Amino acid sequence: MLLTLLHSIALLGAAPHSAPSIAPQVPSPESSLPGAIRSADVPAQIQITSTHFQAKSLVNEPQWIVFTNSERGLVRVRGLRPFECALLPIPVSGANGMSIELIARSVDGMLLSTGTFDCAQVESATTSVFIERTKTTLAGWMPRHGGRSLTKVTTKRSLMVPAMNTSTAPAAVAAPAPHVPVPVPAENRTRDKSRQLGKKKLPVI
Repeated sequence: MLLTLLHSIALLGAAPHSAPSIAPQVPSPESSLPGAIRSADVPAQIQITSTHFQAKSLVNEPQWIVFTNSERGLVRVRGLRPFECALLPIPVSGANGMSIELIARSVDGMLLSTGTFDCAQVESATTSVFIERTKTTLAGWMPRHGGRSLTKVTTKRSLMVPAMNTSTAPAAVAAPAPHVPVPVPAENRTRDKSRQLGKKKLPVI
């Protein structure tokens, strides 16, 4: 899956051979949370540079990263293992038109999504985007002023989670059949008027 993902991104963003090379900008594996979000539930952090994509899991549970490019019809899902730091190289212009979203489970087991956001928006951040988890959604935050304040990442509605939740949800309970009165055995039956035979005593001889 990883090789397929990298190959797909490379095909989308392949530059001519004459394009000048760009010095690698490898994200630093940050571990400390900004002060403004330190008390929140933060399952992951994401950072994008001009040459690399990095996603780091901060929890002991699986998560998923979805890469999409609507113009090219590309959809790729990459699993993020517990406490994994996934570092993927990006070719020149490989992030153009690409959107990503992070999917994780809520406490109740439902799938939550950050919604899709452009790679260019995250690339402009000078630090990682920290993903906060609430009961109903995931939200991406970019630290400002040394982590004392936060700016929310602008996202679009996820198209993956509704379908995934529907496919993994338990089957709907079938509606009960309408009640049709059924006569009990004694009803609507012709009454037997014939004389019932009973035991009689024989006369004394």
